Amino acid sequence: MQTKDYISYKVKSGDTLKSLALRIGLNNYKQLRLFHNKVCLEIEHLKTEELIKGQVLYVPDAQIVNLINKNNKNETIEKENAHPFRLQLQTLNASYAIEIIKEDRTGDTKTKNAIAYTLDLQFLENDENLNILKIDKTNFLINKKQPATKMQQLALQCSKSYYPIHLLVNKNSEIVGIQNTSEIKERWLKNKASINEFFTGHYAEKYISTINYKLLKSNQLEDVLKNDLVLNTILIPYKRANRTIETTFNSTFFKHNINFKITQNSERDKINQDIILTQEGFVDDPRSYKELLDPESAVNNPFFVKLKKIEGVLSNSFTINMERGISKNISALYKVDYTPIKSKETTVTINLVNN
Repeated sequence: MQTKDYISYKVKSGDTLKSLALRIGLNNYKQLRLFHNKVCLEIEHLKTEELIKGQVLYVPDAQIVNLINKNNKNETIEKENAHPFRLQLQTLNASYAIEIIKEDRTGDTKTKNAIAYTLDLQFLENDENLNILKIDKTNFLINKKQPATKMQQLALQCSKSYYPIHLLVNKNSEIVGIQNTSEIKERWLKNKASINEFFTGHYAEKYISTINYKLLKSNQLEDVLKNDLVLNTILIPYKRANRTIETTFNSTFFKHNINFKITQNSERDKINQDIILTQEGFVDDPRSYKELLDPESAVNNPFFVKLKKIEGVLSNSFTINMERGISKNISALYKVDYTPIKSKETTVTINLVNN
């Protein structure tokens, strides 16, 4: 008896669910028993996977076989997607092309600047529960041009003393310090003499003095790196288990540790099986701009004028190669309205260059 959806088959000697599934092209032989039990009367149900010669087995026709195989594939992908993943720093060895566009607005005045560079990241070792991550920056461009003015070249030459930097990153993928501080100081002292000789004038002298204080007499470089927007953006998928279901979490950015509430979703790219993380967020911080700048006065000064609290949004996207466990492409937008007339918008594009 043949119907629209199934075929009535009489079991022969040597038949098994596996052999019959293989014959009709059904990928998962266990689906054959499920299909039979769904179609037949309860008295005809297969209680086990054993077949008896002469019994009737209802098997799906070609159209239903294709449908079952397709559904099984989708269910497998969904199960793989549902498994939470967290990128591991221990496998990080990558070069990224970075572009940062900053737009500042104060009243009717707007400024826009772009900087680009190559960022090399390499995991070195784990030491006393701290990961050591080597970073280097090269190939700087300012507004899509190589540093050309005297001041741009001065900044570039000074920055060469910083790198490479060995970052200390804790188990939560948070930057907590610098491991090779003494090496950076030695590089600066070695380079400073030639920089002083080549760059002269009041501005150059003041700039070099600032860098000298930053590297030798304060923790400014460490503080800057802890709040580095590019590094902290790259590290987001390393911070927590990422799930396919919608998740919400908090994360801080910028030197004032502005808190954003972030909603994250993920999906699998059907073409190459990459995972795509998308994030939408908003500033969830009770502080005003004045409180960011002077938190002590906000508490102790009775004449402190409290402004409207800061506002803002975040919109990020990560394309993650699951085979390598690494982000291939990242686009990020951070916009903060500090006051009704003062805002800053930062767009970051990060592309893997050593695919």
